[in-house]
Amino acid sequence: MASHFGQVLLNGIGIPWIPVKDTVVTNDRWGSDTSCAHGGFYTCQSQPTTLPTHKWENVVSADKSSRGYRRTMKLDDVYSSDELIAQLAQTISLGGNFVLNINIDANGRVLPVFEERLKNLGDFVTDHSDAIFSSKPWIYQSDVDSVVYTSQLKNPNNLDPYRLYNPQQQNNTVIYAFVTNWPDDNLVNLTRVVPTSQTTINLLHAGPGTYSSVPFSQTSTGILVDISNVSISNFPSSNYVSFDTFVLKIENAADQCPVNWIQNSINQQECLTFGNSTLGWNAANSQCGALGPGATLTSINSVFENSVIQDLNQGCSNAYIGLYRNSSSSNWQWINGDTSTYTNWGPDVFIADDELDIGEI
Repeated sequence: MASHFGQVLLNGIGIPWIPVKDTVVTNDRWGSDTSCAHGGFYTCQSQPTTLPTHKWENVVSADKSSRGYRRTMKLDDVYSSDELIAQLAQTISLGGNFVLNINIDANGRVLPVFEERLKNLGDFVTDHSDAIFSSKPWIYQSDVDSVVYTSQLKNPNNLDPYRLYNPQQQNNTVIYAFVTNWPDDNLVNLTRVVPTSQTTINLLHAGPGTYSSVPFSQTSTGILVDISNVSISNFPSSNYVSFDTFVLKIENAADQCPVNWIQNSINQQECLTFGNSTLGWNAANSQCGALGPGATLTSINSVFENSVIQDLNQGCSNAYIGLYRNSSSSNWQWINGDTSTYTNWGPDVFIADDELDIGEI
C-alpha cells in the first residue's frame, strides 16, 4: 500500500519530497478543504450531479453512521441492498469508481448483515456485468423516474480510450438504462432516448448475457417501456429477494448530439458546437476532442453548411475551422479526413500558426 504522501528522505537537514507523481496515485482524503480539489482522483463529500472531467470515486460505508465497528449499530443504520445498488448505478453513470466500506469486529469477523449486502451486490454486478464493466457514461447520464444511463460501443472506431463518455451512434452505441426505483404504473419513461424503426429494448436478467424483449411505444418526449407483463422471475434477484433496480438494454436508438451540441441541419450525422476560447489552432482542435469523443475542428462541404456554421459562431470574426496544410506543402486538407472540394474562401482566410497554414471563418 502506498502512503498518501509518498516517501520522504531524512538527511539531517529537512524532509524533502521525493517526486512520485508518475508512479503513485493519490486521492484527496487528507487535509482540510481538499475534497474534490486535487490528487490523481477525487473523493467528494457528496456525489457529483454532472459528469466530472477528473477521475473520481464514491466511497460509501454500509453503516450510515460509522466506518468502524459499532456494538450499538442497529439494522436501520445499515444501507439496504437496494440503496447500495442505486448508489452503484449512479456512480458508474457519472464515470466514477464505487468503493464500499464494511465494518469488521475486533476478531476480524464480517457481520451477517454485511455479508448479505456483499452477496446481494455481487450477484447484481455479476448479472449485469455487460452494463457495468467496460462501460462508459452516455451523452446523458440521468433521466426522469430515477433512471441513470451507461453505454458501450460495439466498435470504438479509434476513439480516445480515455474519453469521458460515449457518443450516440445508431448502429454502434448500446445504451443501458438503470431503473433504480420500480415505477408504480409499471411504465418506464425514457425521455432521453430517441427511437428508430430498428430500436430494440431488452431486460437484463438471470445471468450475464441473458435478456428478454420488452414492449415499448414512442411518445412525444421519448419512449415508454411497459414491464407490466414481464414475469417477476425475469427480474434480478439474490437469495430469493428481488431488487428494485433493473436494467434495460437499448440498441439502434437514433443518432443524437451531446448536451450543448446541435445537430448539423445539412449533415445530420454531424454535431456542432462553438468554443469561445482564445487558443492556437492545435490547442483548439485538442479542445474539440475534450468536448466530445472523436470531435475535431469542423470541415465545410457546401455553401449551405458554410451558412449553418457562420450562424453558429456567435459573430466571432476569427473562428478556426479544420482546414490546414504544412507550410512546405501545397495540399490543403481537413483535419477530420473529409475530402470536400468546396473552396469558396475569401482572400484573407488563411493564416500561419505553429508551422501550419490554417483556416478560419
